[in-house]
Amino acid sequence: MIEILISTSLLVIVGLAIYSTFNSGIKIWQKVRKSYEGEDVNILFEKFTTDLKNSFHYKGVKFIGSKHNVIFPTLVTAPSAASGLRKGVGQVSYRFDEDGGSIIQEKRNLSAIYKEKEGIIREILRDVKLLEFTYYMHDPLSDEYFWVEEWTEEETFPLAVSMKLEIIYDAKTYQFTKKVNIPVRRAQEQ
Repeated sequence: MIEILISTSLLVIVGLAIYSTFNSGIKIWQKVRKSYEGEDVNILFEKFTTDLKNSFHYKGVKFIGSKHNVIFPTLVTAPSAASGLRKGVGQVSYRFDEDGGSIIQEKRNLSAIYKEKEGIIREILRDVKLLEFTYYMHDPLSDEYFWVEEWTEEETFPLAVSMKLEIIYDAKTYQFTKKVNIPVRRAQEQ
């Protein structure tokens, strides 16, 4: 009887040790896998900044900006029939999908633009509550600088673009803003 009690006690102690180790391992794994607040937003801002910094004036691909959508010419990597992926002139758009609560990026090469086909569409960020773009411009007549909600100047680029977003992390809403200067404006005016 004593031997059965001792062996049962040892099995319980070993079982608790194994369970404790396994539980700690799962908690560590969950902590490592969890994205930190703002990590995904920083990746989005980096992509957006890179695309805007690589933008340039290209006939046939206009800069179009509204409150929830921006489209502009830039360098894109897109599928090519001859060589797989190829970097070249194209168009990128960032838009807010209110129904899905996400930010969608679409990249199209010239072929897709002129054939009016869809490009490579990716969901970049989820759990987005709000996405707004504003555009910084200069009015040469009044010599004033100001932000506008839509970009209607078809032949020019804004001086800068601001992206404001609200995102939900762990049932809390966080607000982020990114302003990107566009260097193409100065080269275009000359």
